[in-house]
Amino acid sequence: MSGTRTSNVYQYNDHGWIDAITHIGKEGREEKTIYSYDDLGNVWKVEFLNGGAVIREVQILYTPTKLIEAILDQDKQTQQIKITKYTYQYRD
Repeated sequence: MSGTRTSNVYQYNDHGWIDAITHIGKEGREEKTIYSYDDLGNVWKVEFLNGGAVIREVQILYTPTKLIEAILDQDKQTQQIKITKYTYQYRD
């Protein structure tokens, strides 16, 4: 119990889906996570901000049948992108 406080502020869109989470840490430092959705309510992008600047962006790509096809995770400082691909095996 260090006596320091942190808090999270949750914002929701008109559909009741989480729109953003703002974390206020030690010394008032603010980190924010912003969520974007497609027309069906699937998350397709998440942005991570630190001090108002986007430091990381994650995009989720879906197949035509709405299964996750790939996740693209970009570090905005280094511009490196990690790509995670998913494949599915269908059983009879």
